[in-house]
Amino acid sequence: MAWIGANYRVLPALTLLTGVYYATLNKSGGHGTLVTLGAKYDLSKRTSLYGTVASVFNSRNATFSVEASPDTMPRAGANQQGAYAGIIHLF
Repeated sequence: MAWIGANYRVLPALTLLTGVYYATLNKSGGHGTLVTLGAKYDLSKRTSLYGTVASVFNSRNATFSVEASPDTMPRAGANQQGAYAGIIHLF
């Protein structure tokens, strides 16, 4: 497994995030590449909004998913896209 990622603060309250992750399985299990792009916007010192979009590209035998859940696993060799958004509040 290998990955690389970066954060870039565009404005004092806005940070862009990106990452590329590569995973391979033993023998003929295949490999997959996950590419992500996200943003975090600080509303205050304790509250932020965030969002991420992602795509996973699987080789012929791989079934890697954007979400780490067996319920969302694509068929072998299929690619998958996903997105999520939310609010973070620190207490």
